[in-house]
Amino acid sequence: MFRQRAKLFRFDKEANQWKEKGLGEMKILRHLVNSRYRLILRREQVLKLACNQWLTAEISFKPLPTSETSWCWVGQDFSDNEPVIEQLAIKFKTIELAQQFKQVIDTSQNEIRKQNSTATEKGDIKTPTVVARPEESRTVVAQPEESRNVVTQPEDAMKNVIEEQAKVEEDEEEDDDDYTTDEDEEEILFDKRIKFFSKEEDWKAVGLGTIKVIYDEDVNGNRIMVELDNKNVVCNHLVSKELNMSIDKKDCYWSPIDFSTDEPVRRHFRSQFSSEQAAQEFQKVFEEGRQLAQESEISERDIATFPHEIKFSHAHGGSSQ
Repeated sequence: MFRQRAKLFRFDKEANQWKEKGLGEMKILRHLVNSRYRLILRREQVLKLACNQWLTAEISFKPLPTSETSWCWVGQDFSDNEPVIEQLAIKFKTIELAQQFKQVIDTSQNEIRKQNSTATEKGDIKTPTVVARPEESRTVVAQPEESRNVVTQPEDAMKNVIEEQAKVEEDEEEDDDDYTTDEDEEEILFDKRIKFFSKEEDWKAVGLGTIKVIYDEDVNGNRIMVELDNKNVVCNHLVSKELNMSIDKKDCYWSPIDFSTDEPVRRHFRSQFSSEQAAQEFQKVFEEGRQLAQESEISERDIATFPHEIKFSHAHGGSSQ
């Protein structure tokens, strides 16, 4: 599995310089059904997409001579809904993390080449007729993308950015929690303090934290997230059309397919609000999410096949899947 914190940059051709696009976890994902790979990075706190690309065998990842912790590439990005060819650079905290990233990229691209070779032998390759966003991969047949030329990396511009950052980091440790950008935040539909519980055999208190319902434009649905005061995310799932919730005074109960850990698992949750009114407000937003899921055809069957992080033995000592 590759999932590491990093800073993403894009090259602005008009200004002839690199501009910071977002800070968050760079992930390499693989769809469990059609085996397509993608790169994704969401900005911390607001969770807005900064990078959302298909990973193909043709994309060339090049190191920056001015930084041993950075990689550059050119790809078709869907983070702003419309596909745009962008030149991006990712900067990790250490050389080791940058090397791990490239190792997983190389392994993934080798797997893609094997898939393409097998498809060619079977005569299954066809000319793609739809340019699909990565989130639409569960309904669109995966097709190989055309090779594209990689432009020369503007290394001098990136060098200036890296040198400026190095000066700041020498003076004081960078406070990443204060990172903000000018982009609009995602639409938060509900935000309340709660006491959170989970159940295996008996109900157990997990801790105090915040529950949020966020509109996820990638799938046109609502997402429920619970972050504890210690910053651990203990609940993260889409509201499906089958999902039900019950309410008992100040407590709300539901059992979603949850993605707060590496694998999707059915979990039983309970949120205790400060008042019955707050619980009723949550129930109302929850039901609105179910209606939206009906319109968008978000079902538990689809959720169970959404992309997951890939596990590679050389990256974290786990087994490949």
